[in-house]
Amino acid sequence: MNRSAHGKDDTVDLSVIIVNYNVRYFLAQCLDSVRIACKGIRSEIWVVDNASSDSSLEFLNEISDIKLIANRDNLGFSKANNQAIRKANGRYVLLLNPDTLVPADAFRKCLDFTDVNPNIGALGVRMIDGRGDYLPESKRGFPSPWVSFTKMSGLAKLAPRSANFNAYYLGHLDEFETNQVAVLPGAFMWLRADLLPDIGGGLDEDYFMYGEDIDLSYCVQQAGKEVVYFPEVSIVHYKGESTKKRSFSYVKTFYKAMAIFSAKHVSGGNAAFQNTLLKFAIYGRASLAVLINILISIFFVLVDGTAIIGLLLGAKTLWAKYYFNDASYYDASPFEALSLPMYTLLWVIGIGIAGGYERPYRFAAAFKGATLGSLFVLIAYALLPAELRTSRAVILLTGATLTALLPLLRFLWSLIRPQEVSATSKTLGSQRRLAILGSKKETNRVLGLLGKAGIAREYVGRVDPKSSSSDETIGSTKELGQLVETFRLEEIIVCTGDLPISNLMDLMQELGDQVEFRTIGPQSEAIVGSPSRNSPGDLYTVGIRYALGLAQWQRSKRIFDVCFSILLVVFWPILFFMKKPIGAFRNAMLVLLGSNTWVGYAVGGINGHHLPKLRPSVLPQGEGKKSLEAKEIQHLNELYARYYSRREDIRYVTKHWRSLGNDPVAIHSLAPARWPQRDLTTVDYAKS
Repeated sequence: MNRSAHGKDDTVDLSVIIVNYNVRYFLAQCLDSVRIACKGIRSEIWVVDNASSDSSLEFLNEISDIKLIANRDNLGFSKANNQAIRKANGRYVLLLNPDTLVPADAFRKCLDFTDVNPNIGALGVRMIDGRGDYLPESKRGFPSPWVSFTKMSGLAKLAPRSANFNAYYLGHLDEFETNQVAVLPGAFMWLRADLLPDIGGGLDEDYFMYGEDIDLSYCVQQAGKEVVYFPEVSIVHYKGESTKKRSFSYVKTFYKAMAIFSAKHVSGGNAAFQNTLLKFAIYGRASLAVLINILISIFFVLVDGTAIIGLLLGAKTLWAKYYFNDASYYDASPFEALSLPMYTLLWVIGIGIAGGYERPYRFAAAFKGATLGSLFVLIAYALLPAELRTSRAVILLTGATLTALLPLLRFLWSLIRPQEVSATSKTLGSQRRLAILGSKKETNRVLGLLGKAGIAREYVGRVDPKSSSSDETIGSTKELGQLVETFRLEEIIVCTGDLPISNLMDLMQELGDQVEFRTIGPQSEAIVGSPSRNSPGDLYTVGIRYALGLAQWQRSKRIFDVCFSILLVVFWPILFFMKKPIGAFRNAMLVLLGSNTWVGYAVGGINGHHLPKLRPSVLPQGEGKKSLEAKEIQHLNELYARYYSRREDIRYVTKHWRSLGNDPVAIHSLAPARWPQRDLTTVDYAKS
């Protein structure tokens, strides 16, 4: 082995480092593209897993052509990258996000460019999102107080091409021109390895997430090297920076990173004033983010509440006028003071329990919610003293109208935001018009996977990845634009084993505003994508699908927990027939408060960290059975999560009712099994 002065193995040109945290299926496709891009280059691939809980380690442990570091805790982006940097052997180090796709010639172009430009210390590339839109965070300016203020306050959007008002994204620099820049994103950062010892050996570990790429870019320039934006290479980055832009936690973490950077690098007489300005801008944006999130989350609650109040007032007036012949009949009653707010609240609760406020909004959930709310109101009416009751007719008129009005409101919203309403054709859960771009073999495999996953689609046909078409296809890749229009396609699944990533990116940039693209690798069992830079990325997994992982079944389980707890509290004398009556009453209260659940997982399985999380359970799986082996416990937990039904919970509680006073147990209170760290022999992708 040839060692250079900086201690690296000169037989390795490139060390690719990927830090993974719970994005197994994105990582799988990323690795597929990285392997192709490494061909002809002496390279090694490092993957650092930051204590993922989504079976990433099981997947990674089966791959022989990577070097794996498995952490027991989430160490953050900086520390995890540094773990691999310290062991990497390449002349160049590439920090790469797992939610990216790189074209086949990406690494070769970067290698050739940096080899002939020795003054370049760090290189970044042009990034696009899952719709083919350019991500402006591909190149950035230093977050000085003024630059940060213009970005966080929104001034940059008012003048996107201004060097003064959009210096954060360097809006005055063309996205297709190579330029020296101030900051490169950590999603793709190509670094000269022999420079790293001069700038601290890697990323500053004071940064947990965000800001470390800014600091590293700054240090590269302080060491006398250039930071260059190189748009001759483009990559797909599914999750853009703005994914969490309205999140308070994002803004808080961003500010903490900026504070670290400012304390480290900003000095001088104006430092205090500059930092105060920065705090004002970021905390102002954080407050705005919280307000916007609250308004978004309760938007339909406000809309429905307003509609219910209007219907109740209208029904009251109508019934008083035409039945009692007196429009003021209810004026002396407590209708507006008591009935109106109480009935409105109960209807809103009914809609919420039925899932009427979950995205995507569903017509069926709105209808069921209105019906359930009507039932709640009628029960409340029956429990009121006679002198406080108004009229059942007002309730029935309002309920009947509401069952038609709520779905109509969702329909009207679908005309504005079609992706948020499930009964329209432009949502993930409905019969969207789908084409698959790939070979016949891969297309059949994808159709089979979609069927297993239960994904509803209207399959239009196969698009041939080559230039020719046949009777077995609806057309070829070169005709895709026409096919989208002719067949009104809404989604295209691309088999990346049949189409080069560079061609995929061309299609995304050409048609991304007309149709959604998703991809699947040759060996993958998941279809991944991201409709826009404001989306966190989504996937259709086709492995085991757990009922308890779905919102409707989680809601169903919670409804049972609450109802059964109320039953026990109301009929508390029956508790004394149980083994631990005081414990049963305590459990009923804890379940009502949401701390526990009645039925759940048993502790002691082989590996339970991948199961949908449940609260600690009073009656774990295997209750009453003795000496169960770990494999048996694991099997019981898998079956419960996969085929959950409310009927099963009722049966289980009925069977083991005498044990309702048991102390709750929690599977996730135990540390999940971890794979040990391992180092594999460096893989040489050089052509023989």
